[in-house]
Amino acid sequence: MKFPLPKNIFPPLELSENQEQNYEQLANALIKATLAEYDQFVMHDRKRVDARRWKGVRSRDDVSIYRERLVDGVRQQTPASLALYQSVISTTSSRPSQNARGSHVTSDLSDGRNPSITLNGGLHFGPPMTPKK
Repeated sequence: MKFPLPKNIFPPLELSENQEQNYEQLANALIKATLAEYDQFVMHDRKRVDARRWKGVRSRDDVSIYRERLVDGVRQQTPASLALYQSVISTTSSRPSQNARGSHVTSDLSDGRNPSITLNGGLHFGPPMTPKK
């Protein structure tokens, strides 16, 4: 797949050193949480999408997009990586070059296998632990 916009359409992004570190830690935590969820999908679900929870929307080039179904008007529990991402996005500025008032993100990736994020409001997010192979 090709990205539909021309190269260099967005202006250069200016981040402070602290912002850069926070976004890098967030990206690493999201990647680790996503990989943990994928391991769960492969090991527990045997690579089968639960059709009761997810509705296929579109497929192209071996990539499928799903929309989560509502059960009695309520969404299922959000996977850890999405909850982490949504929480950080909702508490940080929509423009990284501007500081969001009172927003602070810290990340603990020290053990290399259990990433976690703590937001200024005291909310703490981390992926579920997956069994060792």
